[in-house]
Amino acid sequence: MPATVEPVPPPAPTNGQGKGKTKPKGQSAGQAPASAPPAKPAEPVPAPKPAAKAPAKPAAKTDAAPTAASGTVIRIVAEEKPGQYELLIQTNKAPGTFAKMFLTDPPRLVLDVAGAWTYSGPLASDTGDAFIRHIRVGRHPDKFRVVLDMSPDAPARLRGAPTFERVPEGVLLRIPK
Repeated sequence: MPATVEPVPPPAPTNGQGKGKTKPKGQSAGQAPASAPPAKPAEPVPAPKPAAKAPAKPAAKTDAAPTAASGTVIRIVAEEKPGQYELLIQTNKAPGTFAKMFLTDPPRLVLDVAGAWTYSGPLASDTGDAFIRHIRVGRHPDKFRVVLDMSPDAPARLRGAPTFERVPEGVLLRIPK
């Protein structure tokens, strides 16, 4: 049962003449005390707030605690098709969010898939393609990263912006060339 705090009555007024009974100012010794106005009901005193706790140490990140967007990256499939280059990150569960960025010196396309993903495939691969030269993979506690190392003239060769979409088997990247 929660503890309650009872209101404390206010102290009796004193006339500053020491200990003992006090009389209100302006009252002679033989007069009866004037009726005091009715006392207001005491308002409840809120319970004291607990002392502030010292800030907790941040919990150590563990790979054992998967997030909602986590699972296994089954494989990464790169395929050159007429007019475009496709990269599929195949997963066993639908990925949550993903972010993309293009870096220019040297040209690289980066795709981050949010979540704690496991992957046991190769971490780097040469493609043998003149446009996309290498594919690198980075595993992080909070994301799975794929980096496409592109040829130095790749920005000039792009016919449009790369597109990313969530597909039933994972994330599909299409690069028009």
